[in-house]
Amino acid sequence: MADYLLFNSRIIAQHVVIFGLAIYAYLRADAPERIATSVLPAMIVLQYVNQIVFPEGGSYEAIEIGDLVIDSLALVVFAGLAIRANRIYPLWLLGAQLIAVMMHFLRDISAGMEGGVYFILTRAPSYIQIVALMAGLYCHRRRIARYGSYRSWRTS
Repeated sequence: MADYLLFNSRIIAQHVVIFGLAIYAYLRADAPERIATSVLPAMIVLQYVNQIVFPEGGSYEAIEIGDLVIDSLALVVFAGLAIRANRIYPLWLLGAQLIAVMMHFLRDISAGMEGGVYFILTRAPSYIQIVALMAGLYCHRRRIARYGSYRSWRTS
């Protein structure tokens, strides 16, 4: 019972933080921050849709195709953002997402991997992304306060 409550409260707290960051970015940040903070809430919504469409999934005893598709889409968005944005934190977002996507392929290679390990290895990078988004938003606001407005996108 305690494990169930701890697990659900962790999920709720994580979702509150992610949606809070997205709201803050839409109110106080520029386009790269808005795009970056839109990806994680979109992943959450797509994950719930995935669970509704494929209710038999979620055992993590084999590759979760829906999760792989969602993670791959996020990887593409973060890659584009990391290449074009005049920011450093999208590289952290991309690196963490690359870890999550690679864990899906590791699951295919390593048949002896436990389902719980697979679940953790694909979910843990989201905590790195949350910290990177927080740091990116903080640094962006601090830089604007110190130096004024600056370019959001690279020109070369």
